[in-house]
Amino acid sequence: KSKSKSQFSECVVPSSPRRYSFYRRTNNVFGVYSFTLQLALLNFADWDDGASEPCSLTLKRKGFRDILDDIKVKVPEHRIKLNSVVTKISYSGEFILSLNNGEEHHYDHVIVTCSLGYLKKNLKQFFCPALDARKEEAISSLGFGNMMKVFLEYTRPWWPLDVDAIAPLQSNSPLAESFPVLQPLQWNNKILVAWVSGKGPSLISKLSDEELADGLTLHLRGALGDSTIPLPVKIFRHSWITDPLVGGSYSYLTPKSVKFVPDAFSRMAEPVVLEDRPILCFAGEHTHPTMYQTTIGAYESGEREALRITTHLLRT
Repeated sequence: KSKSKSQFSECVVPSSPRRYSFYRRTNNVFGVYSFTLQLALLNFADWDDGASEPCSLTLKRKGFRDILDDIKVKVPEHRIKLNSVVTKISYSGEFILSLNNGEEHHYDHVIVTCSLGYLKKNLKQFFCPALDARKEEAISSLGFGNMMKVFLEYTRPWWPLDVDAIAPLQSNSPLAESFPVLQPLQWNNKILVAWVSGKGPSLISKLSDEELADGLTLHLRGALGDSTIPLPVKIFRHSWITDPLVGGSYSYLTPKSVKFVPDAFSRMAEPVVLEDRPILCFAGEHTHPTMYQTTIGAYESGEREALRITTHLLRT
């Protein structure tokens, strides 16, 4: 704890590349100067994505669509309702979900999977009655970052194929702070990916794809001294922090949560129980005690809550 941030990162690199990758990603969520104020060091002890050192788990080319198709294969199509925003969950007496189109749906059990950011923003009006103090304390104490990923696609790679990262250090571009490092995508050598954080997401959300492509290319050409670096042919990005259904990116332990709500992630997973029935359950990456920030953690938490409900139904 007595080490500076730079000393801490240096001591982590040799022994645990996966955890350093996590450190770098999480550090970027807050920007350099607010790191020690918002991120609890306990994250580095508790977080684990389930892979063995020095590996990490990734979707590669598969993508989420194939996974979702596999999950829903046994679910009748008419049971899946798309483009339906839940505006209120009422669970006193009858269990009612109210949608933004005016519809109301009745259920015996509900698994809430919305993001921590959405819960933070809509907590007071989303649940009726309000959640208990334990849950509200957990929601309030945990942090939710503003990370954005930007993918740059080129017709062919202009960088050496054996590099792990491109760090254009010498640049006066206004985008330099937002794009300190770009990494080739492991399963597509025509794509660079940048993790954008701090003031970056707000800055680049004001730019069109064309403006961002021009600005980034000037930044790279100036910093790397190569005027032949081409424009990307496509840019893929999504502003999670301004998305009203998400409100951020990764959950994390804050000093406040460690001090006052040390079991915050476990509290997030606690169901609302009525007469021994788990009527209102919670899933998502922010409800997993060790795999928070990951799709795997979100998936496992969904399985956990489905099992909780089916176990109850089998007992009754």
